Amino acid sequence: MNLPSNKPNFLILAGGSGTRFWPLSRRANPKQCLELYGGKSMLEHTIDRVKIQSQRTQRYLVFGPHLVDKLADHDALSIIEPSARNTAPAIALGALIADHFDPGAPIVVLPSDHFVGDVEAFSDDINTASKFAKKGKIVTIGIPPTRPETGFGYIKKGDAFSEGFVVDRFVEKPDFATAVNYLATGDYVWNAGMFVFTYETLLSEIKKQLPGMVSGLTKIKAVLTQTAPKNWEVASDLVRETISKEFQSFERISIDFGIMENGENIVVLPASFPWSDLGHWAAMADVRTANSEGNIVHRNDEENTFFHASQNNVVSVSSDRFVAIVGINDVVLVETDDALLLIPKSKCQDVREVVSYLSEHKSELI
Repeated sequence: MNLPSNKPNFLILAGGSGTRFWPLSRRANPKQCLELYGGKSMLEHTIDRVKIQSQRTQRYLVFGPHLVDKLADHDALSIIEPSARNTAPAIALGALIADHFDPGAPIVVLPSDHFVGDVEAFSDDINTASKFAKKGKIVTIGIPPTRPETGFGYIKKGDAFSEGFVVDRFVEKPDFATAVNYLATGDYVWNAGMFVFTYETLLSEIKKQLPGMVSGLTKIKAVLTQTAPKNWEVASDLVRETISKEFQSFERISIDFGIMENGENIVVLPASFPWSDLGHWAAMADVRTANSEGNIVHRNDEENTFFHASQNNVVSVSSDRFVAIVGINDVVLVETDDALLLIPKSKCQDVREVVSYLSEHKSELI
């Protein structure tokens, strides 16, 4: 019988495509694989962030089979989703596996492609959330808003609970006027997609809200118990075949809709660390230093870029080509071997429209 460790297990969701960083991000080279700052990929930064709180066998990456060659060699164990079925099935499968090898330990779910500006404060918040999780709570780490953002979901804080708050409700992405009101009240935080819980607590919610997943999870657990691998890395073909079969029956639904919005015992802990989801090109200002005119350059040879009478631009160039920006403000220019993007910073969310067009007409470019 395995005894729970004193440290949490980390479940890093690495299957996303990050289409809003097109044309640099592609299906085979998604955002979490990009080196956007600090000389490492977003995923490498995420793994480094949790190393001080975990051993390798307590770190799991969840991603699809199309990313095996890209992600399998990282300093964590790989859980391959047989198909893309959104975050609730991915988290349920990963949490079951983590709990099997470290029963009762808190499980921390993290996106693979976010920026955290203070690792020590992040670790402290994870420790606090883990204490709540051991008391039967599902904890979401919320980001105190710094602007009236319309691109995030929000969480309304309820009654105080230790260092956090009982969740009053989750709310969808608001319009601008509503976001201004949320910011003014101080009652809301951004939903950053970071969760902490024990598998026992999560499974209790799954039984109530997603009962169609219970049979498959039970069968996967039974095969893990029967074959008794020492750790996930040496799990048998039978285990993986069972996962491949049962995963297809799981409802395609996000953890927010499937569990969080109607869950019980949900607590939000406001983050004490600087954070950015780096959701689009304009967010590069969160992680890279601008020049005196507010221009940001993302390329190997920054000296090969010239600005004149231009302010607050973002330039990402993959080639050695000299680039001159003259008399232009507040735009994003991204050049790769096969594509060029020019877009106002205020419209960066609309890169998804380009990707939508390409998916129908030139799918080789995504």
